[in-house]
Amino acid sequence: MKVGDLVRYKHYHTNLKHVRGVVCEVKSPPYQGCAPLRVRVVWNHPRVNDPEVLDWIDDLEVVSE
Repeated sequence: MKVGDLVRYKHYHTNLKHVRGVVCEVKSPPYQGCAPLRVRVVWNHPRVNDPEVLDWIDDLEVVSE
């Protein structure tokens, strides 16, 4: 997952399945060689569009790169 990817929540987030967003920041891992765990996403829905919240990449899937 990288900056600019269009993402959505995975299927088990049934209340948020219609929400789409663009990754705007990939949080660096705490040590080198580790995959990033969290990303900041600008969502298309005001309910989940909180600029202070980082999403877990395991909860997201890429719709378009």
